[in-house]
Amino acid sequence: QMHTGPQSGYTLTVYFTPSERFYPGPRRSIRGQVCAGHNLPDSYPAAYLERVGLEGFGKTARGDYLGWDFDRHCYFTTSASPVGSHENALVPWQSVAANHLAPGTRIRVTDCGPGVSGAICARVKSAHWRVDDLCSIGCDDAKHLDLYIGEQTQAAFESEDFYFASKGATIRAGMPEALR
Repeated sequence: QMHTGPQSGYTLTVYFTPSERFYPGPRRSIRGQVCAGHNLPDSYPAAYLERVGLEGFGKTARGDYLGWDFDRHCYFTTSASPVGSHENALVPWQSVAANHLAPGTRIRVTDCGPGVSGAICARVKSAHWRVDDLCSIGCDDAKHLDLYIGEQTQAAFESEDFYFASKGATIRAGMPEALR
């Protein structure tokens, strides 16, 4: 049940959970950057750590998850799948990070804006999005939605059609629902 008319001028971006196995390059030590009470390897691939710092979580080669605490600026480990800022599991092609809409707000994208391929836009428009995360980086614009597209499945993830940034999208927002 949507309760707003179409709202235009939105920026859409996507975020994902990087997978360590796709980052073979040089490693960087995280000594001194591990959250208290967490036991982590001394180093990870530098490019992977950079992505985790942007995205919030990454899947490790061991199969658990490396998290970045944006408030305390330290790394932690968890066996649970990545969670949003309200400790709820992130759901691919459903979870949205936004700073201006109440948690649980349902969103339908009715126009993706320019630069999004037809097939990907169709998927974005058919998805039942819900705000269940806060946008940590690059979300100064009040009309910014960061769409969660899941775990990285290939090396050149950022060059795929589903990794996009678009300005001029139109959305409809619904009533907030309780987060589970």
